[in-house]
Amino acid sequence: LVILPGVSGSSTYALVAGGGADTLNGVTGLSVSASGLTVKVNTTGLDLAADAAVPSSIQTPGGLVNLDFTGLGSDDVIAVEGAISLNIAGFVSLQGDFAFQTFTDANNSNDIAIGAKNITLTLGTDAANLSITGAGLYAVIIPGTAGAAATYALVVNGGVDQLNGVTGLSLSASDVLVRINTTGVDPATLGAPTALPTPDGDIAVDFTGMGAGN
Repeated sequence: LVILPGVSGSSTYALVAGGGADTLNGVTGLSVSASGLTVKVNTTGLDLAADAAVPSSIQTPGGLVNLDFTGLGSDDVIAVEGAISLNIAGFVSLQGDFAFQTFTDANNSNDIAIGAKNITLTLGTDAANLSITGAGLYAVIIPGTAGAAATYALVVNGGVDQLNGVTGLSLSASDVLVRINTTGVDPATLGAPTALPTPDGDIAVDFTGMGAGN
């Protein structure tokens, strides 16, 4: 953590926090857990990794802590990455390596970019379900204003899809590509990050050719 004192109490900061396990408790029907989370925030307007005045480490009672802001850049950003597992009412199960990052788009709106790799999704019960394994996705969410609903652009690709437990019906598919756009604009023009870091490496974000239609 680096804090830059400002005038009139307007301090800015850069933060990188990582490790540990996180669990959501007490929400009926919803189970969420995460491991290896990394949180990055930068409001300084500076690339601290390139600033020789920032020490490379600081001493704490528990030992040295490295100050590594590599890849954080100078833009205002809030980014989270980690392995996430989610279960909704025992009917929807989702696991994968996820990344979430805020950015200011070409229309000066504060949007959210999402990327994921190694997705395993199960819809249904143990007896009958639709399973998707090994898929990847990336999306941009534009929050609504003045009571309007949020809009989004989404690309899901790859993986193996299988329908299980339905007597007399066999259904499977591979490398399925899904594109959805409800934003009303071409998401390739929004200025979203071109890649998002996940625990299993970067996932490219490329909306080229999607256009402004749904």
